[in-house]
Amino acid sequence: MLAVPSAPASARYDPRPGLGDYGAQGPIDRGLLPEYAADRVDDRAIALAQAPQLAAARTSWNVEMDFVFHVDYQLKFRSQTDYLSTDPSHLGALLKNRPQNLGIDTLGLYMTDGEAAEFTRRQERGDRIPLIRAAIGESESKVEGQEPRYGPNFGGVWQDQLDGGAIVVALVDPSRADQARLAQIAGGKEHLRVIDVEYSWNQVQGYRDTLLAALDKRGVPAGVRVNSTGQGRKLEVFSPDPKSVTSDLLGLVPGSLVSVVEGPLDVEEAPPTDTHPEAEQQPGLSIELDPGGTCTWGINGHSTVWNYLVTAGHCGDPPFEEFAGAFTDDLEIHQNDSFELTPGSQYLESRNSAGWDFKRMASPQADSNCYHAVGSCIRYVQWRAFHNSWEVGSDIVCASLGTTNTYVCGTVAEENYSSTAAGCEGSRWVRYNVDTTNGDSGSGLIGPVASPAVTIDAIHACGSGTSGFGNTAFDVMTQTILTWDFNCANSVVTGRAPTAWAACPVLDR
Repeated sequence: MLAVPSAPASARYDPRPGLGDYGAQGPIDRGLLPEYAADRVDDRAIALAQAPQLAAARTSWNVEMDFVFHVDYQLKFRSQTDYLSTDPSHLGALLKNRPQNLGIDTLGLYMTDGEAAEFTRRQERGDRIPLIRAAIGESESKVEGQEPRYGPNFGGVWQDQLDGGAIVVALVDPSRADQARLAQIAGGKEHLRVIDVEYSWNQVQGYRDTLLAALDKRGVPAGVRVNSTGQGRKLEVFSPDPKSVTSDLLGLVPGSLVSVVEGPLDVEEAPPTDTHPEAEQQPGLSIELDPGGTCTWGINGHSTVWNYLVTAGHCGDPPFEEFAGAFTDDLEIHQNDSFELTPGSQYLESRNSAGWDFKRMASPQADSNCYHAVGSCIRYVQWRAFHNSWEVGSDIVCASLGTTNTYVCGTVAEENYSSTAAGCEGSRWVRYNVDTTNGDSGSGLIGPVASPAVTIDAIHACGSGTSGFGNTAFDVMTQTILTWDFNCANSVVTGRAPTAWAACPVLDR
């Protein structure tokens, strides 16, 4: 575990116990859960937390994360795979033993040693996707931060965590690919699935754009996702009123390509008020903007002159959502109304339009590369990750969420996600399977690398519902708009002047 400077015991943050108001025994009612968990966890998690198989784990639970919330996290993360068991007896033994391996260290999720080893194997296999994509031989046209275009035979490449972690290659005409070579790259033909699809990657994206534009023009409350499935990439229209998605609209795309489900729309995620002492002010905590409500402090950055705290652009009332860059003392950012993070007049730049959603404001507290993950800094930001791709079903993103004061992770579900929802307009988003809610906007999305180091990937901005439809602005990481860098180093560094921070090394996964 990373050794970091600690505050005196008397000054340390004293979190709410991990058994809420329900305690180690007896029935668990939703009303007895911490506020952040009460509105988020599924009924099945509450029921399982009370099951006899988990009684010993609950009695011995001394973890800062709420027990029911962690059970819920376990169920949701494990449901995305075929190798992480949700059997009550298995989970009961696991949460009682609480093994200290890369599962808890990297994902904040307890795993057995065998599960952690399989997770590592699948991650290593997923890292071969760019090589497979190159071996397919379909040309790619891409500008950093813009949607890529591929050749007419390319239907997509992703990792299927529900099918042994196999690499799925979708092709319009599989006979044109050297499948033996693809299998060799994947580590054996047993790890490769080549599927024949009717529509190319470009065609699916085009149909998505056509349908999304028609829904928006007619004012239908709906969004469109692209899901990578065993039958190829499919469109899924989601709406709180599915009947409003009429047949004439669906007729704009092939019937075999689209389905309709009920679900909430994308919304900006504008945290309970946990107080941390001054020595523990760092990214990942809940913050209040005055004027402007609550968000999450995402990450620290710097120019040659100032250190910045970074959050989502829509955090803060107008005119602070769009702010070209100037000093102001009219916007203040606080942590639980106890610590003013931006005292006096501070330099502010913010953008919340055309798919951009980020804000940076100078702060004397933004002088470290720590990343908060319950209590105090246990990770440090080492790289900024400029992605050529976010590998669907393979790449993991994690976030320290201000609403829960917890660190959770999930897999990438879709690259270049588009939304026309108010405040979430854009076509260069990434959708990932992480539960988020109002107040989580601004969270720094990180990619776990050699623990305890992480890469900073992006800033969380919008979400739709729970369990998997959060979106993050890919573009906030590009050099084309930022004239500053993140606070990165190969170890924990605190209290450094901006001029002492070197440019972050680039990691291209």
